[in-house]
Amino acid sequence: MIKEKLKAILLKMHMDPERRTTLNDLGFDKFTVPKISIYRKIK
Repeated sequence: MIKEKLKAILLKMHMDPERRTTLNDLGFDKFTVPKISIYRKIK
């Protein structure tokens, strides 16, 4: 339950002006869900 809430918050951060500032300070535009297939190639 906490995992899902945190995921939702992170994925929507770029839509909130205050949180967007935090993202910009960190050098990020937004968080996205990664494609697992990309990481399978690394294994």
